[in-house]
Amino acid sequence: MIDWFQALVLAILQGLTEFLPISSSAHLVIPSLVLGWPDQGLAFDVAVHVGTLAAVLLYYRADLARKLDRQQKGQQRQRQHEDGTVEQIEEAQRPQRCAR
Repeated sequence: MIDWFQALVLAILQGLTEFLPISSSAHLVIPSLVLGWPDQGLAFDVAVHVGTLAAVLLYYRADLARKLDRQQKGQQRQRQHEDGTVEQIEEAQRPQRCAR
């Protein structure tokens, strides 16, 4: 079991170094080894990574919402286009009366 100070230090370190191109699990292991802290365990590692994911989603929520909205509108336009094409094909296949 880790104490609150160790958890706070590791969580801050995780947040500051998450986007560096090195293992984010190493960010949690190395300080514990250097400072002589006990292993924090898998549950703590998972909790810190879930917290990082939640923070990123919260930060980018407006951008993600815009992208999802654009995607949905694009799919609606595609369906409308396909529906219009089907209607044109059906109209072309109907027998036409010749004007005399």
